[in-house]
Amino acid sequence: QLGESSTRKAIPKGTEISEVNLEMSLKLLALPRVLGLHPETKQEVKADYGRFGPYVSAGKGKNGRIPPQYSPLTIELDTALELIAKRSSGPQELKSLGDHPKTGETLTLKDGRYGPYITDGKVNVGIPKGKDSKNITHKEYASFPDNLKGYFDIGLLHGEKEFLVYESERFLFKEALAKAAQVGNALLAEGISKGDRVAICMQNNPEFIFAYMGIVGIGAVCVPLNSWWVPDEITYAVEHCEAKLLFGDQKRLQGLENLVKVKKIITSYTPDINFICFTDFIKDHSSEWPDIQVTRDDHATIYYTSGSTGKPKGVLSSQRGVISSMFSWACISTILSEREGRMGKDTTPLASSESCILLCVPLFHATGSHVAFLLSILVGRKVVIMKKWDAGEAIKLIHDEKITDITGVPTQTWELLNHPDRDQYDLSSLKTLGGGGGPRPAEHVKLLDDNFEGRPGIGYGLTETNALGTLGSGDEYIGHPSSAGRVVPPLTEIKIVDNEWNEIAEGKIGEIAIRSQSNMLGYWKNDEATSECMNKEGWFRSGDMGKFEGPFLYIVDRIKDMVIRGGENIACPEVELSLIHI
Repeated sequence: QLGESSTRKAIPKGTEISEVNLEMSLKLLALPRVLGLHPETKQEVKADYGRFGPYVSAGKGKNGRIPPQYSPLTIELDTALELIAKRSSGPQELKSLGDHPKTGETLTLKDGRYGPYITDGKVNVGIPKGKDSKNITHKEYASFPDNLKGYFDIGLLHGEKEFLVYESERFLFKEALAKAAQVGNALLAEGISKGDRVAICMQNNPEFIFAYMGIVGIGAVCVPLNSWWVPDEITYAVEHCEAKLLFGDQKRLQGLENLVKVKKIITSYTPDINFICFTDFIKDHSSEWPDIQVTRDDHATIYYTSGSTGKPKGVLSSQRGVISSMFSWACISTILSEREGRMGKDTTPLASSESCILLCVPLFHATGSHVAFLLSILVGRKVVIMKKWDAGEAIKLIHDEKITDITGVPTQTWELLNHPDRDQYDLSSLKTLGGGGGPRPAEHVKLLDDNFEGRPGIGYGLTETNALGTLGSGDEYIGHPSSAGRVVPPLTEIKIVDNEWNEIAEGKIGEIAIRSQSNMLGYWKNDEATSECMNKEGWFRSGDMGKFEGPFLYIVDRIKDMVIRGGENIACPEVELSLIHI
């Protein structure tokens, strides 16, 4: 915007906030750009950004859509005249698609003023945007960062606010983003390129978060490893994903001597002279993000999850998949806040800039990395980090930091409720006692609601769906305490299916299937396992048995045996194999 005047221009779609400067602003404000005269009408040919995107125009009836390879700032007169001529001749027929099976009308694919569309001569339907790299079409948010680096830039809107609290340390949003950029530049200097895998295996601490952001911010693939694993399991995952570098703490780096080709960086919270310290690794590098082109469909993360066959599988997700979960949770948070307001109740959103969450589950788990850490960047929420769970320590932190949200496995809130020191601290700041990673007994729901000012909630999702699925909160959850809540709007679909992917009627038990753009791309280097649980339409079989009763999803069983420890799946063959070696 120019001063206080009405002269303003929208930033072109796909432009990073960091790219906007005075030179670009002046060029945009100078639009429309005059390219010359139209040879027939003798009117000025202009290029500009409009409501439906960039266009060229030479008066009434003489206009054309500018394709992505051009810009109003750079397009030449000859090209503009070609686009106008193409548009003036009407929509271009691209190909015939055959006859409609019911009406018999011929369907045709055409390219029109606002892009490609399908028509039967009477009705026109635009081609949906949002095809992923597997050519599956999903609904997509209109305002949506093209990559996680763009998503992190949202954190600069809260730059001066506290983001991370860990023991005696505190980091503002802008400080955390600067550290992350240093990590990204250090990785590039180390020879890490876009698409390379970089692993993290350590207890929760701020450097885990800086490393995560730095890795995905330069288009490399972040591989958070289970810090409960023994060296053989860590070695398997590092070799399986072909990681080139590993961030770890002292305990997790011990026993990995055979990984000689993997660069090892140790967290500064557990220094060891045998390894390069995290602080030293990044200290001489710029805190400005490097310019790397990363798209929504580029690989972002690989999380390892235990299946029923023993060996963990690497869940590969795109940048699009990770970001989509954040926007979906922000959406339902706003919806629920609006609903509570209309009912005359507390309108504080489930996640907001006024809230503060206790990160009490491991960051290698999607609940920790997605629900607690990543979502907080979007809404400007403070994150208080626990390196490991201790109910007594959690109560103190809730009191001292005025924690409003706690989300973990159901046993954690149950331990808070039954802790002998609970009444010695002020826990009135709590607004949400979330749970996930396993069922919560219905009787526990009522006891939590009766004994805390905060309300209990429940969520259902999987690593394969980037934790997105259902959510239950407030009076609805109290009224349906055995449910997993409602499907998270607006882009998530869930249905109950049989063995042939046929949808089962409401009230009948079958396998829970989920589809959204948050779904994984597949299992890393395991096409067979991917094809067993995903179909060509983008649906994912969860392995959970469930049913719908009205809008509420109920989870009743697992298809195959699984041990759940702290929200983490452990396949029974893993337990049996461990017993053999005892």
